[in-house]
Amino acid sequence: EVVVKLFGVVNPYLAVIYNNLGEAWREKKYFDNAIEYYKKALEIQMKFIGEKNVNTALCYNNLGMLCGDKGEMNKAIEYFEMALKIDLDLFKVENEPIARDYNNIGAAWCSIGDFDKAIEYGEKSYSIIVRLYGEEHKYSKLSKANLDEYNKIRQDNNL
Repeated sequence: EVVVKLFGVVNPYLAVIYNNLGEAWREKKYFDNAIEYYKKALEIQMKFIGEKNVNTALCYNNLGMLCGDKGEMNKAIEYFEMALKIDLDLFKVENEPIARDYNNIGAAWCSIGDFDKAIEYGEKSYSIIVRLYGEEHKYSKLSKANLDEYNKIRQDNNL
């Protein structure tokens, strides 16, 4: 309410608040409420800042996470790929948001059962994280664990 009174109904600050409210609703598994707030955030982002913005990519990422939580993996991949495209266009160098995008796409492909694609994206994520933080960092270990899990599932299923 304070942001609306200070800056008007539609403003960039409100997009951040809506995105955070979407996250809160998603954490509580109120998916319809979450998507409502994510879409409001995305609409405001597009109006004020446009598609080529880290916050827009984050909105797409969060929508992908929500779709993944709902079991809508193909739709999740679409949103993750939208986030990845924006992040690649913005940063031109591999960084944490790009690694996150690759990781999320890999996890979604794993859930669908396409372990080759899961591994492909998992490897991209892992290589970026290791370059950024080294092999002993917690993010590197988590990324490696994800990649190992994809390989194990593929091997266990003789795929």
